[in-house]
Amino acid sequence: MAINKKSTSDNFTRGSDTIWHQVQMLFAGVRRLAIICISITMLSFSIYVMLITNSMQRQILKTYYEASIIKSLGMHRNVTIDLPDGKRTFEASHAKEILEGGAGKFKILLLLGVLLSMGIGVVSVIKLTKYQIKRGLFEAEDKFIEGQKLVESEELSNLTREKSKGGFEIGSVPIPDALLQRNFAFIGNPGTGKSRAIFRFLDSARPNMKAVVYDRTGDYVERYYNPARGDIILNPFDARCANWSIFSDLKEELDYSTMSNYFIQEKKGEAHPEFKEGARILFEDILKFIQIEPGFEKSMAELTRVINTMTLERIFELARKYQLPSAGALNPENVKTSEGVRFSLITQPAIRFFKYFNETSTNFSISDFVKSDDKAWLFILSHPTQHVAIKPFAAAWLEIAMLAAMSQRPINYNRIIFAIDELASLPKLKAVETGLTEARKFGVSILLGFQTDAQIDEVWGAELRRVLLANCQTKAIFRSEDGETAARLADTLGKKAIDEASEGAHFGVESDRDSSQLQRKRTEIHLAMASVIQTLPDRTAFLKIAGNYPLAKVVIPNTPDVKVAEAYQNKQMPDLLATLRESANSATECNEVSEMPTEENQTISMKYDL
Repeated sequence: MAINKKSTSDNFTRGSDTIWHQVQMLFAGVRRLAIICISITMLSFSIYVMLITNSMQRQILKTYYEASIIKSLGMHRNVTIDLPDGKRTFEASHAKEILEGGAGKFKILLLLGVLLSMGIGVVSVIKLTKYQIKRGLFEAEDKFIEGQKLVESEELSNLTREKSKGGFEIGSVPIPDALLQRNFAFIGNPGTGKSRAIFRFLDSARPNMKAVVYDRTGDYVERYYNPARGDIILNPFDARCANWSIFSDLKEELDYSTMSNYFIQEKKGEAHPEFKEGARILFEDILKFIQIEPGFEKSMAELTRVINTMTLERIFELARKYQLPSAGALNPENVKTSEGVRFSLITQPAIRFFKYFNETSTNFSISDFVKSDDKAWLFILSHPTQHVAIKPFAAAWLEIAMLAAMSQRPINYNRIIFAIDELASLPKLKAVETGLTEARKFGVSILLGFQTDAQIDEVWGAELRRVLLANCQTKAIFRSEDGETAARLADTLGKKAIDEASEGAHFGVESDRDSSQLQRKRTEIHLAMASVIQTLPDRTAFLKIAGNYPLAKVVIPNTPDVKVAEAYQNKQMPDLLATLRESANSATECNEVSEMPTEENQTISMKYDL
């Protein structure tokens, strides 16, 4: 917290105190080192002398230097010398002359001893100084106690490289093969490098793995689509779209409700949600009686015709014939309710686009594609101008594909990747929610990409968003400028418990009252603060790999742009006016035939009424 007292006198006093306190502490440290240096030198010299002399020689040297000092000072004092015939006392100058011969041969050795001892003292002080600096740095740093760690990307790469044989990487960090089925999340604002990271991941999967790719912008089709490999595009507005029909993937009882849930979607705040639920039941039942009633063509065109033009009476008749639930919702005697249900079905955006799947002969099944053993990829292609129409189809297709993948026998290797970039552009996918928790046992790896928490919360809700993140155990978190998202992502990356260091100083009028304090306390901090996540450079991310691996900041290489196919090939759509005229003519012919009284024409009329 900043100091509020900032007047000129306050600043001067504060600056003076801190400077002189620092100088005082510096001199105190130097003084201690000097004392230590002298002490080590004297101790070293004493040990040296003890090693090169005996007790008599030491006595001679002591007396000699004592006499030399007395003489040098001009003092007239006597010294005592231990001679073989006993102790005798001599004047200092005379004693020095007597001992000169015995002490002279030690002078050079003593000089060497002094130099050696001083060298030992200086070297010891230098080492002690370095240790003090190192210890000061150590004490100034926070000490890790427990929790997550942040390391350099090279260190993380060294930990994972031996366990990665498939070549999958995020940044320059190899992903262990055993963790591919733990799912991945790539989170960050547009332009931060999410798609580049997913590109590099899919580049490794391309040669040997099957994939289902949700392509919101055409970038993945442009980079990977190759019909020679058996790749498939699903988009009714693209000329390369496979001949798919909703009936191609109605293989189980559950498939009917799955289709109805995705093609008839709920909206928040609807005035009459019961009509929407009734429309969903009606759509499901129409699919069923087209499948089982003789005379119906199992095509999208036939489905569109039944929904738009078949009479309520005929629909009610077929529903009652096969004891379907919509027989209770469509009561010919309650026209208002029945027409409300019918109108709710007809006005669904997806239903209006069924007409673009106009092939009468369909030969492509998403379920069969996913279950096949080839390495072909399925691209569920959208476009910003088409997305309102494509959205329910894309959701249903992904649902079908995921359920098909989980209907296989369990395996212990990675077989298929689901890459869903821009997850928030789709409705809530129940199969993806289930797949994140259960699909790994079927060899499924799921890659999700999205921008902000708010996008996911709007579709999935906060609780399911947490489930998504928890089950995407490997996460690459790019720049997110939204504060709430960045804060949540900081929590997602984790915290560490540290022994936090802090330093304080106390100043008094007298310098001897100044003091410094070094304190420590346990605290928890984020490995990456929200403000750091908000300011990450492009193509830079925090990488958290599943398991007990540490966190690392990685840089995504600038993957070269590759174009092997056109992102879009617009399909030639039928002329709207011509289509309307043809429909009107068909209706006129139908009415004319229905007026013919013969049994043959009555049969024809019944065919048109279906």
